[in-house]
Amino acid sequence: MAAELISCSTEYLIPHEVETPYRTPVSNTINEVDTKNDFSLLHLSDLHGNTANLAHIVAFINKNKNNIDGAIHTGDSVSNLITDSNPFENVNGAGTILNVAGNHEAWLQTSDNDYYATEKQVYDKIFANVISGWDVKQPNGTGVNDYYPCYYYKDFKKFRLIVIDTIHWHTGGLANITDDASVQRAWFLSVLVDAITNDKIVICALHYPPVNGIDFSDVGGFNKCGLGQNCVIGDGWYAQDEIFDCVDAFVANGGKFMGWIGGHVHYDCFGFVHGHNAQPIVLVNTAGSESLDNIITDNTINVITYSYFSKSEQYIKIERFVVEKDMDIRKSKSCLSYDIVNNTVISLE
Repeated sequence: MAAELISCSTEYLIPHEVETPYRTPVSNTINEVDTKNDFSLLHLSDLHGNTANLAHIVAFINKNKNNIDGAIHTGDSVSNLITDSNPFENVNGAGTILNVAGNHEAWLQTSDNDYYATEKQVYDKIFANVISGWDVKQPNGTGVNDYYPCYYYKDFKKFRLIVIDTIHWHTGGLANITDDASVQRAWFLSVLVDAITNDKIVICALHYPPVNGIDFSDVGGFNKCGLGQNCVIGDGWYAQDEIFDCVDAFVANGGKFMGWIGGHVHYDCFGFVHGHNAQPIVLVNTAGSESLDNIITDNTINVITYSYFSKSEQYIKIERFVVEKDMDIRKSKSCLSYDIVNNTVISLE
């Protein structure tokens, strides 16, 4: 029964109506969700200031709101620098989409792009004007001009979505990173402990991929990473391994964990965090238009359904959508249903 619930060949999400027809979908809507055991999350990333694309995605969300529990953008919302306009404040209805701090929100100048803004500067840029409508739980203010850090969590039914700020959880020697990563680490561990106490199933979001890369699962043609077999980027921008150590400790103590989502690399990828076999991760292509390997990408999003029945029955379904235009990179394999516990594909279409 569980496998049937997340099969790629059930009911479908409704495509956004556009002048150029939506791709002929393998599936047009998400399967009916089990309100107790399923959590459906729309995931986009790396919008890079494209307000036209964001408007299409908001329309898609509104049209499918009965089948989507939440929506999140995993960083790089602005075009290039922290001084650029925040599209989530400029598109009607977009302010309800959760957001994550990315490297472009933290870049202060083009001549030295490893010179990062402080945590408070990034918070003021992408969170301060919209976060009050998200119904999320933040740490207490730090006492510096009464601002809040760029990390938080939100509970959905049995599930807890935790957002990590990988920009300021960094020990790689980037200039101007003065925020104490130990403060965020202590907060993260406390939220994970609380998830055990309250029997919450945890999903985490970040911007950077893991420092040691991603081990691809055997999922046929579903992965389109282009960054090497294990998706290592090697550009100095990555999530610290101790972040994933925290989740290992959480799982070892009885915690229920179903995966990470992220962006940054502008490629589609599903696998497991290298060195942390119990941690699935999904990266999504850019939601902003750009030419990539002679392919035009536009409005790319994932709808991910997490299904948790027991320790031995955990499933993830990833549906890839292009809201506005077709693109060859997503045509061949657009829906993966995967058995997390047994590391096996249920269906791939």
